[in-house]
Order: sequence, then structure tokens, then C-alpha cells
Amino acid sequence: EERIMHFASVMDAGRILINSPASQGAIGGTYNSLRPSLTLACGSGGKNFTTDNITAKHLLNIQRVARRKESPCISSDVTKLLLDESIDADAFERHCQSVPHHIAINKA
Repeated sequence: EERIMHFASVMDAGRILINSPASQGAIGGTYNSLRPSLTLACGSGGKNFTTDNITAKHLLNIQRVARRKESPCISSDVTKLLLDESIDADAFERHCQSVPHHIAINKA
């Protein structure tokens, strides 16, 4: 197991198959727990967006709606500024430059 983990840490590979046939093992399903797919991705090493076996889920356009929320990691003054919908980017930048970084971020 130690040799396998060392090999995995030094190889730029999206999937490393252990004791399974390469061509059938890489597509997943039969010999391992990879999701079955005939379209394989190799990750950022091969200029792909993922190392997963490509499934229908990867081909869907999923729209997400995200709302602002307060973060416990940011001080209340900064949170108020971030949640102020009337503030523009220039005013926010001016505020950030006027407040030292260690004051703006709470240390947990």
C-alpha cells in the first residue's frame, strides 16, 4: 500500500488502476468503483476540466442561484459593507485600502 501511495503522489494521472485491466478498468464499473463511462478525462495535466469518467451529469448545464450570506470569518463591519447593495466596486476598494488586513479579518 505504501508503494502504491508513493506512486500515486508522484504520477500526474487522473486514475491509477491497481490489479485491474487497463482498458476495461479505466472505463469503470466492472473491475472497480469508478463510474462507468466510455469518455475519459485526464484532468488539468491533459488540459481537461475533470479527472472523472464523463457521465451525463457532466454534460448538463446546471444553473445555481446563490444568495449573499454573512460569514463568521469576516468582521461585522466588512460584512455590512459586502451586503450593502448600493455600494460600488470603487467604494469597496477604497474601504479595503483604508482598513488594515488584520483588522478586517477575524482570527478564529
